Parts: sequence; structure tokens; C-alpha cells
Amino acid sequence: MQFLSLYGPQKIQNTEKSLGLYYGIHDPEGNTKSIDSFITNSDGAFKLSYTPPGSNEGNLLHELQFPITIKPFEGDWYDAASIYREWVLPNSDWTKKGKLSERSEIP
Repeated sequence: MQFLSLYGPQKIQNTEKSLGLYYGIHDPEGNTKSIDSFITNSDGAFKLSYTPPGSNEGNLLHELQFPITIKPFEGDWYDAASIYREWVLPNSDWTKKGKLSERSEIP
């Protein structure tokens, strides 16, 4: 999966909820990327590493052909995965081919 989420309990108006931040790379081709997070007591950050096709040929400028989505959510890992699932099923090259159990090219 090409997303990362950070979530945890937060107290808002005397009610504790699990709130998080979703960071998704919505790349329909599923190119290789690295997503990391860094958290300290006072701050945090997301880091994305991506080497675009042709970059070893001297192409130094590259415009991403896919969106990066950052949004807050309420819940946990399952809710974050649901955000990614909502995008990936109708949009990615590999899920447009149908369920693995119904595909003939999968042994």
C-alpha cells in the first residue's frame, strides 16, 4: 500500500477520540516509493522518496503524474486503509483487472 497514517487518542471537549492524519500517494501505476514518518515529543514529519523513470538519464526536472493526499481522519489503521481502498479500487492499474481469485493470468 502506498499510504501512511499516524493516529492516536486525542481529548477534545472532554471526549477521547482516535484522530489521525492520512498521507497517501495515489499513484495508479504503483511505482516504487519510500514513505517514512518522524515523531518527537514536540513535532513530527512525513518524508517521501521517489525516483522517477528516466532520472538516471539526466532528467533533473520531474512533475508528479499523481496526487499526494494529506487529510485528517477519525479512527485507526482500518479507517486509514479504507481511505486508500476507496481511491485504489477504481483508479489503480492493478485493481482494475478485477479480483485475484477471478483473474486467469494468476496461477
